[in-house]
Amino acid sequence: MVALFSVDVLAQTVIDKNAAAQVAVEALSKKLSVGPDSVEIVHVSIMDWPDSSLGCPRPGVEYLQVVTRGAVVLLRSDNKPHRVHVAGDRALVCDAPTKENLSVGARQPAGMVMREVMQAARADLARRLNVAQADVTVTNVQSRTWPDDSLGCGAPRDAKPQDKVQGFEITLEYAGQDFSYHTDQQRAIPCPPIEME
Repeated sequence: MVALFSVDVLAQTVIDKNAAAQVAVEALSKKLSVGPDSVEIVHVSIMDWPDSSLGCPRPGVEYLQVVTRGAVVLLRSDNKPHRVHVAGDRALVCDAPTKENLSVGARQPAGMVMREVMQAARADLARRLNVAQADVTVTNVQSRTWPDDSLGCGAPRDAKPQDKVQGFEITLEYAGQDFSYHTDQQRAIPCPPIEME
């Protein structure tokens, strides 16, 4: 089954963390059939979702490739942690897999890989610029097939002929300046390199 889910791009750049937390609490309490007062808010982080799955892709479903500003809300109910992804008034309970429910060798869904390398790129840029990661915004994410493990940024790490590498080209923005990152499924590198003054 193939379905498209549409998410409006949120025009505002500031997300109300309290409102996002309340949307998340309502979604989790409904899913668990508990009252909202039995759900504790642990942490709220602003997030730029790379597509309309909000970082919780389902197998067999295609999603619109539109960057959407939202939040990751970490909650606790009955002493168990829960993760809810929010964009506007839409919330998806997206609990992270545990060691117990992951089969050996299970492959992560593409949306999870994209989210992880996107976060790695944001963290790397924030570290290089010595700024808060929350101040670094994802403005564009595109799937790419790189010719080798150089990810299109210089010479390959291995001189032997290589297979093509699947990854992403991520554009980040800080203080009005764009930064490009190239990724594979595990790492994100600035390309071109970031020159520090």
